[in-house]
Amino acid sequence: MTTSAALSRWSRKSSTTVLLYALPLVLLIVLTGDNRLSRSTDLSARQVAEFYVDDHVIIAGVGNQSQYAYWDRPDREVDLALIRGDEKNGKPALKTILYWNGLFYYPDYAFGRGRQPFIDAKCPVTTCLATDDPYLLDSVDQYDAVMFHWPSLCDYPYVASRSEHQLFVMVSDESPQWRFSGYKLPFYKDFFNLTMTYRRDSDIEWPYGQVEVLPSAPVGEEEVRAARLNVTRNYAAGKSKLAVWFVSHCKTDSRREFYVHVLKQHSRIDIFGKCGKPFCSFDQLNDCYQRIELDYKFYLSFENSLCRDYITEKFFNLLDRNIVPIVYGAGNYEAIAPPHSYIDALKYTPVQLAKYLDILDKNDTLYNEYFWWKPFYKSHYDYKEMANIAFCQLCQQLNQPRTHLQWYHDIDAWYDGGNHCHKPNRFKVPIKQFDFDNYTIPADAVVKIPL
Repeated sequence: MTTSAALSRWSRKSSTTVLLYALPLVLLIVLTGDNRLSRSTDLSARQVAEFYVDDHVIIAGVGNQSQYAYWDRPDREVDLALIRGDEKNGKPALKTILYWNGLFYYPDYAFGRGRQPFIDAKCPVTTCLATDDPYLLDSVDQYDAVMFHWPSLCDYPYVASRSEHQLFVMVSDESPQWRFSGYKLPFYKDFFNLTMTYRRDSDIEWPYGQVEVLPSAPVGEEEVRAARLNVTRNYAAGKSKLAVWFVSHCKTDSRREFYVHVLKQHSRIDIFGKCGKPFCSFDQLNDCYQRIELDYKFYLSFENSLCRDYITEKFFNLLDRNIVPIVYGAGNYEAIAPPHSYIDALKYTPVQLAKYLDILDKNDTLYNEYFWWKPFYKSHYDYKEMANIAFCQLCQQLNQPRTHLQWYHDIDAWYDGGNHCHKPNRFKVPIKQFDFDNYTIPADAVVKIPL
């Protein structure tokens, strides 16, 4: 092949490649001419259109258009004016929070952007502004806090510079046993300043749920015992089926599937989802839960990981319904839930649990005692509500005077290190306790220097 022929072939190939990438972009610009993607900016004189794809900015086309409609943020100068504040007119300056990457399906961490989410959440302190725009301020080191959702970080975050005043926050709503990040935690030595996780000893706790104690709740064992014997409603009425389980992960570190396999041989358990029979789609899940609480007496709230404090919506969601959750997890359920509101599977062998469920199935009085607490407690599990709790804490912390510098020298020793989860080599129950309390986090894992 001659040189000119090779160049001609390369030219045709390059032209095809350009067309494949450029045409969809041009069509997007044309089809969004109704200004749904538009906002006025201080760059209007340049008349550029920016499109964000996988955190990279593509500058293309003309017109005063920028970003997808769901970002829905105001003019950059409006945000900057809010951040600067106006003391003369009683408008305080705002602390800034940058979302470095999204939290799985939530690019705004299920919380929102701007200052308004802090006001809507009725935070004690609302003088903060959250954004996923790394170009809102002149450089990343000007943000007061930067959020990194570690489980979904594909690459190690390259930060050109960081200032001493700002806080890098490691966010994780997954157990250490479920790792998606391209870089494992040992790579992040001396990188993070704060932790925001489900763990109760996090700098900022982001729980999967909470149980609210109402003012009318009984106090002391005697009052609780009296309430258990005074349940007037028959929660077993109309329920013809015993136990049900929705499950999508069929092979887990907790070995829950082995427990259920044995339990199913001795009890009536219906399994739906990827690991069982089809029942309903993900977007209809709430309706499905409403349906099963009418037919079933028990639900298997089995966690995929046996990790410290790891109690997910599998428990809080079902606790709110008229069905008894059977839990399988390593969290301290006694510390967060009303007494006698659930059944702990790990205190029984599968055969023992099957016998106990059969007793409850045949005795409505004993079954109804598991609902004594309903008038006195309220289970909260809405994901946004839990996000509000975490970000309110963060905003409050950012506005408090700093008393010390802090960073995690060994974030892996704090979060994982092989000491915060239990993974049975072979399935053996009952597992009566976990030795998490016997593990002391190394003193040098977290560095604190007084100011």
